[in-house]
Amino acid sequence: MPADAHVETQRRQASRHHAILELAALDKSDFGTVLRKILMIDARELDLERVNCWTLDDRSIRCVAGYLRTSNTFEADTVIEATSCPTYFRALADDPLILAEDARTDPRTCEFTDGYLVPLGITSMMDVPIWVRGRLWGVVCHEHVGPARRWTDADRDFAISIGHIVSMAVEARERADAERIARFSEFFIGVLGHDLRNPLATISAAADMLREGESDLRRRHAMQRITRNVALMSRMIEQLLDFTRIRLGAGIPIQRGTTDVAALARQVVSDLPPDLVSRVDVDVHGNATGAYDTDRIWQAVSNLVSNAFNHGSPSGRIRVVVDGDDPRKVIVKVSNPGVVAEELRRVLFDPFQSQRLRDRERNDGLGLGLYIVREIVAAHDGTIGVTSEAGEVTFTMCLPRPH
Repeated sequence: MPADAHVETQRRQASRHHAILELAALDKSDFGTVLRKILMIDARELDLERVNCWTLDDRSIRCVAGYLRTSNTFEADTVIEATSCPTYFRALADDPLILAEDARTDPRTCEFTDGYLVPLGITSMMDVPIWVRGRLWGVVCHEHVGPARRWTDADRDFAISIGHIVSMAVEARERADAERIARFSEFFIGVLGHDLRNPLATISAAADMLREGESDLRRRHAMQRITRNVALMSRMIEQLLDFTRIRLGAGIPIQRGTTDVAALARQVVSDLPPDLVSRVDVDVHGNATGAYDTDRIWQAVSNLVSNAFNHGSPSGRIRVVVDGDDPRKVIVKVSNPGVVAEELRRVLFDPFQSQRLRDRERNDGLGLGLYIVREIVAAHDGTIGVTSEAGEVTFTMCLPRPH
């Protein structure tokens, strides 16, 4: 081997070794991000135009992510049915390591010639398996554009290492998914075992008092407790339904109509118990009418006001500002005396992290209120944020007005 070629081979080997170490050390908690990084480095080290990651089942293969090196872009979701390439599927079942120097004539891959290889200029293919917990999860497909390429042992070994690293990322994602499911299960068990049981116990005790024929004053107080706790339970149930819809991917459903956000804010405040109404100031600027979902915006404002009472200073005043001066948007600000620690502010809209960090003794709900507010605002293409400055916490909800 000429000296220059030997030096180049050593350089390439060192580069690939470094790349494998770099990929193995990546934080694999974000599967999509790490997979794109793997494919980019794979294409660079093997000097390939296209590298794709495919999932595999008995009926089809689907592209999870495909990297196009020249344009530095990604594609996904291409599906190839097993019925259209049965020989390829049988080849994968026999040996998922496929090195096809001439992919257009190789019996394992020639079924792709007219519909895939020729249109994209692909001449050579190398598939390596992705094994996850003893099952063939998919393949990393290396696609060479240009003159037919002979895959070397070094190419094969590097590609197999890439398949192992992808399998590590898949396993990390599956572990994270399992942990999320476990947290959801614990959350709902806690809801059923504590949060819903307490208001039920209160209602039961109040009903017993009414049956015992106590004085009119005692009856009145009991009825007030029943009404308050029924409202609390109704709110908790609605939040659980919304939470379930969101987690299932359905999002918050909205029905837009002409909505006066200022009128809704005043209604939210007027519906508070008399001792709380006196602690809230409502300030309105401009025209606060827009095409929003009336019930959902009422819910969002109500959750923000409830949050202000639950976590603000016990005797402090609450300020609600509705600003409609900008014809492009309506802004709602809800402020209360208090301080939010930086640690909490970063996760305030997360129903699990924020609930863990908050003072549960001062919370009469599930800790889903702010999370649902964020989803309602997002469904209206808006934004919500929080600031904690000069002893005051302010939530700012920005609702664009549709054209």
